[in-house]
Amino acid sequence: MRFRVRLGWAPLMILLLAWAGSATGEAERWIQELNIDKPRTRVAAPDFALPGPEGEMRALERYEGDLILLNFWATWCKPCRDEMPALESLWQEYGDRGLTVIGVNVDRGGPDKVRAMAEKLGISFPVLLDPDGEVRNRYNVTAFPQTYLIGRDGRFLGKALGEREWASRAGHELIRHFLKRSGGAKN
Repeated sequence: MRFRVRLGWAPLMILLLAWAGSATGEAERWIQELNIDKPRTRVAAPDFALPGPEGEMRALERYEGDLILLNFWATWCKPCRDEMPALESLWQEYGDRGLTVIGVNVDRGGPDKVRAMAEKLGISFPVLLDPDGEVRNRYNVTAFPQTYLIGRDGRFLGKALGEREWASRAGHELIRHFLKRSGGAKN
């Protein structure tokens, strides 16, 4: 009788394992569709503190427990500006569910120029200023825009060089996958 009970669980276990594998497979598909580079080893994202256009300092650790899209951009970069509405869309839809979008601006023109561009683009997510390139260098930013996906555990999930269709089905599915996988509601 005991042997039969164990066999009774086998089909359920196979289904659960297949489901878990398909969820991972789906995430892989979205990562590939968005052309996101996955790290070989999931290392912690370097912490930093930068001012916003109003002078308020914000540290990455402030968003500990959130899924983070960390976007490096410049006002003179057309692909950066073109990508902003999609990032804003994700922020609006998933911000209260544990996603934080942070724009790190690399311009040297001062906070007024960045503030004006953020207003023009309708950006409501946090924008931080890195005119000296200290954080950009720590993150090995080589092109603009460059976006890092950081898990709720503070480790890198992936990197996207260049503009992406973040508001596409693949973008939404990927964000939902990582929000579900790491707990759902915002901490």
